Amino acid sequence: MHSILREQNLTQAELSEILEIRQSQISNLASGKSLPSYITLFKLHEKFGIEYAEFFEG
Repeated sequence: MHSILREQNLTQAELSEILEIRQSQISNLASGKSLPSYITLFKLHEKFGIEYAEFFEG
């Protein structure tokens, strides 16, 4: 998640608005406390062209 924020030059708040999820969810994803839901993965793929496998690589 950190790489998405850096690459897109977004804050957690901005990304949460784009993905229509709570900022706390972005924080949990960025810190590795949780994994993205299928819906969040789909939105990231649609809006930024990020492939699903990228989230599960080392």
